[in-house]
Amino acid sequence: MMSFIKVLMYSVLGIALATLGLESFIVPSGLIDGGITGVSLLLSQITGQPLWLFLLLINAPFVIAGVIVISPRFALTSAITIAGLAFVVHFTHLPVITTDRLLAAIFGGVSLGAGIGLAMRGASVLDGTEILAMLASRRTGFPVGDIILIMNIGIFSVAAFYLSIESVLYSIITYLAASKSVDFIVYGLEEQVGLMIVSNEVEDLRQKLIHDLHLGVTLLHATSGLLNKEQRVLMCIANRIEVHKIKEVVLETDPAAFVMTHKLNFTMGGKVKYRQITH
Repeated sequence: MMSFIKVLMYSVLGIALATLGLESFIVPSGLIDGGITGVSLLLSQITGQPLWLFLLLINAPFVIAGVIVISPRFALTSAITIAGLAFVVHFTHLPVITTDRLLAAIFGGVSLGAGIGLAMRGASVLDGTEILAMLASRRTGFPVGDIILIMNIGIFSVAAFYLSIESVLYSIITYLAASKSVDFIVYGLEEQVGLMIVSNEVEDLRQKLIHDLHLGVTLLHATSGLLNKEQRVLMCIANRIEVHKIKEVVLETDPAAFVMTHKLNFTMGGKVKYRQITH
C-alpha cells in the first residue's frame, strides 16, 4: 500500500505544476485543454465565472462514480486532490510567464500534463476524464482510448463556436503537449515494451539477454505457418532504452531474426530482470 507521505508528495507537486500551467500559461492566453479540465476552461471563458468553481462542479460526479468504477480510497484521494487544485487556483495568482501563444500552448500543456501525471502516480486524478471514459466504455463497449478521443474532438469542435479557430488550434497543441507529458511522467523511461524474437539462434540470444543485458526471458514453443516446422520463440520485457540494446544483440547474433515489439500497459509478477546471485 502506498504510504500517505508519498501520496501527499505526488499530490502537492501535481497541484503546483498544474496551477503553474493554468495560471502562467493557459488561462492568460485564452487557451483550453482536453477532457474535464478543458470543459472547465471553456465554460470559465464563456460565462466569466471563476475556473475553480467549474473544476469542482464538473469533476464532482465523476469522482463519486470513481467509488464504483475503481475504489472508495481512489475516489477520496482524487476528491482531495481536485479540491486542492481548485483551492490553489482560486487563492494563488502567479505571474504570466509569456504572452507568446505557441510557447504558452507548449509549456502550459507540459506543466499541466506533468501535474496530472504526478497525481496519477499518487493514485489519484486531477481530471475526471478517465473515469467518465471508463463508465462510457462499460455502457457502450468501446475502448477507453477511443472514447477519450471522441470526447476531445467534441470539446474542441464546440470550442470552435465560442473561441477563434486560431485559439482552438493552439489549444490542440496544448492538449497534445499535456498528453505526452502525462505519458512521460506516468511511464517515463521505464515504460515497458514486450518483445517476441523468432530466430534460429535462440539459445545464443537467450544466453546474451540473460547474462549480458540481465533480462528475464521466456521460451515459447511454436510452429512455423509456412514450413509447418517446430521452432522456439523468445519473449522478454524491457524498457525503451533496453529495446535498442536488444535490437543490437539480435542483429549481431542473427540478422535474419524476426523481432516484434508492443507496448505494455500493465505487468505483475514474474521475473522481468535477472540478477546473478553471488555468495
